[in-house]
Amino acid sequence: MSYKNILVAIDLSKESRQIISKAKETAEVYGAKLHLISAIEPLLQVHGDALSIYGAYRAIDKDAKKEAKERLLAITEDLGIPSKNCFAPIGNPANEIRERAFKLKSDLIIMGTHGRKGIKKLILGSTANSVLNGTKVDVQVIRII
Repeated sequence: MSYKNILVAIDLSKESRQIISKAKETAEVYGAKLHLISAIEPLLQVHGDALSIYGAYRAIDKDAKKEAKERLLAITEDLGIPSKNCFAPIGNPANEIRERAFKLKSDLIIMGTHGRKGIKKLILGSTANSVLNGTKVDVQVIRII
């Protein structure tokens, strides 16, 4: 199979470089275009409605999105990826990744996983697992060391 349009999902942690490096190698092999996404979990979704009285979560989410976009732009500049190929949506990460892959007509999603097992996986959930089981697009999962 030949890939032409790859969506790379990262969380902007220091381990993201591992994922980007592998994605860049894959893109070079296939001559594919790279897009980067870092979805921001909404504060309301993470902490419930505690801050809604003050509307604080909206401002914090907006700031988080701005910071994520700036960090993504710095990465894309280093890699020579056009800024228009960089996305930092606010929402459930798995949903945002799947939706962006669909909109871009991506034929491969590359993302990382910490490889949690057992009860930790059940409690913490798994974005990679959710993306893998919720899309028809090929998914390459990079084990983060």
